[in-house]
Amino acid sequence: MALKLDRPLCVLDLETTSADVATARAVQIGYVILVDGGIAEHREELYINPGVPIEPDATAVHGITDERVKDEPKFEDLAGGILDDLEGCDLAGFNIEKFDLPILTREFAESEIDFPGPGRQVIDVMKIYHRNERRDLTAAVRLYLGCDHAGAHGALADAVATAKVLHMQVERYGLPADTAGLDAYCHEKPADYVDQDGKFHWRGGEVVCAFSKQKGRTLRDLAQNDRGFLNWILRNDFSDEVKTIVRGALNNTFMVRA
Repeated sequence: MALKLDRPLCVLDLETTSADVATARAVQIGYVILVDGGIAEHREELYINPGVPIEPDATAVHGITDERVKDEPKFEDLAGGILDDLEGCDLAGFNIEKFDLPILTREFAESEIDFPGPGRQVIDVMKIYHRNERRDLTAAVRLYLGCDHAGAHGALADAVATAKVLHMQVERYGLPADTAGLDAYCHEKPADYVDQDGKFHWRGGEVVCAFSKQKGRTLRDLAQNDRGFLNWILRNDFSDEVKTIVRGALNNTFMVRA
């Protein structure tokens, strides 16, 4: 069924310097503007010099390097043209509400432009996807085993089904067949991650914070000069691994790597 649009709909996506929505800067913006019937009226792709280094993990995902964007315009030089393109448009994107829109709003704010401004509808395609496509054991059984999950939510039936799904995952994806290999696969993390969630990274032999306004500061510096931030981590919803690292730092026990 064709989209019925009273106003143009701008479907957009950002590529950024990192996955941290609190600090990421845009390095590329792409958008397509749809009119009634879902017809694409305008397409645009722009590269942006973010003014800060692109993190290696981000480059590994989108392939954009510092060298690629060093001669591109800053966002503030593109903001007016982007805003003109988006005039009168509602907005859509995949995870737009939690990622693209907050970053784009901050980029426009630094150019002294109020965005998205009042009156725009926002459609998050990821929310539609998650609401309509199940990601539970029943769905996994259907995907990997090609059948319905009889006895769903009975403990034994669920355990048996999970064992069958695991077997098919190993076969389909060529995964290690031994438990040690599967454990390593499930807990694989980039080489510079200190913890599984990537809240702390290695920089040389030092542990550095990789999120929030404290990003880039060493754990040693935080323990000496900003213990309140580390205590805030202990009070909030962080992994046990992260909290163990923080407790060590508060007790002047610092992880080091040669």
